[in-house]
Amino acid sequence: MTTQPDFREQKFTAEQLSDGVAQPTYRNNVAITVGAESTNTLEISVKVRDQNDDLEEITPLRFIITDTADGEGTITAVDSESFTTGTEIFERVNHADYDVLTDASGDFVAELTKTGDATVYMGVYYGNRLFMSTAIVFTT
Repeated sequence: MTTQPDFREQKFTAEQLSDGVAQPTYRNNVAITVGAESTNTLEISVKVRDQNDDLEEITPLRFIITDTADGEGTITAVDSESFTTGTEIFERVNHADYDVLTDASGDFVAELTKTGDATVYMGVYYGNRLFMSTAIVFTT
């Protein structure tokens, strides 16, 4: 009997994934960029990368919105979301947990909206690893 891999066994903080600083030595990884807030909406860009820092193919991913930087907290819903790049396949938890496909360039972009003050994080599961964004901060 085989066991399923634990997606949380290998985690990388946003600092390990930012701008070439302390990049993981794994062949494939994910870059997550949090944009500036505009009218309670933030754009989150995700790029799947290979050993050459660019993956040019449609890639299935799962992502969650959580209340902790390590992804081990509570899944936290935003008020709404839209995908400007990539395709939503399945929404596991309303406004908080998704299966998506990147576009042919290995990219997806989600616009997250939340009213009121809140800090959340996006976790992206790829290659049996969990990659975490920097803080996604909504302010009134």
